[in-house]
Amino acid sequence: EERPKPDSIYIIFRKIWSMALCVCCVFWFTIAVFPALTVRVATFSTHNMWNSLFLPVCCFLTFGVSDFMGRSLTAVVMWPGEHSCWFPVLVAARLVFIPAFLLCNVTPHPFGSALLAHDVAFFLVMLLFGMSSGYLASLAMSYGPKRVEAHNAETAGSVMMFFLALGLALGAATSFVMIQCL
Repeated sequence: EERPKPDSIYIIFRKIWSMALCVCCVFWFTIAVFPALTVRVATFSTHNMWNSLFLPVCCFLTFGVSDFMGRSLTAVVMWPGEHSCWFPVLVAARLVFIPAFLLCNVTPHPFGSALLAHDVAFFLVMLLFGMSSGYLASLAMSYGPKRVEAHNAETAGSVMMFFLALGLALGAATSFVMIQCL
């Protein structure tokens, strides 16, 4: 049996544009602050050993583990659904992490002093940031190809990958601007 020829990229994009935009924004918002802004958060501790472990543990390890947890969570829970109006709302809500990180002990501090004045606050913000990044990115990447017929799924996946890469590029460019504004 012969497989039908895939539709044009334009026709496929019209069906998956919201998921493509969501995956782009997830990676844009993530790379805009991680690691460029998050590595500028300093510990409040005066203990020398913790000073050397703070960024590797609270920034990089926490993000990596929580991102993995978020991606793994999609094997159990897939909420919101692929056609839910809540999905883009949750993606856009991730913008709240930018001021949340700025309220931590960023050096130099844009507000003079940190309002979230404890290492645990940064750890919790980083934990939620990583989990939401992994969870929403995985959902968007799985929902996109489901919005088209089976013979168009491969092309839809390629379009989704393009928008993922676009989000990475936008995030990298935005991170330079964000750091210059500090």
